Amino acid sequence: MVWGSHGEHYAACNIVQHDQFGGVLTAFTPPKCPEIAPCPLLCYTQWFDRDNPSGNGDYESLTELRVENPGIICKRPYSIQAQTLTGVDANTTGQVIAYYDTEIGFACVNAQQKKSQCLDYKVRFVCPCPAGP
Repeated sequence: MVWGSHGEHYAACNIVQHDQFGGVLTAFTPPKCPEIAPCPLLCYTQWFDRDNPSGNGDYESLTELRVENPGIICKRPYSIQAQTLTGVDANTTGQVIAYYDTEIGFACVNAQQKKSQCLDYKVRFVCPCPAGP
């Protein structure tokens, strides 16, 4: 389960991911969390993998992801996370990343790599949690 919480101060906006036993797996403060108003309750989206690294590279374009998954990704994501399909964080692969951004998505271009082609990546976004019933 994934959810966010706000502390007593406006800037204390965190995302916390718990395992099935209630232990904390990850916790962080999104870079775009507003400091002048309380941050909304935040959640991760599902993982998306719309492209494969064959051809020119692996492009997880936010525009294309929204077309293929209408209503799933919020208008202004607070953060983006990218991993290989095997769960390795994109920042630790040693590959050149063309862009990794909440406004356009993620891309790895094969021609920019020193060795072979890009790995196959998946992305997810941090958005306000969906309203409950």
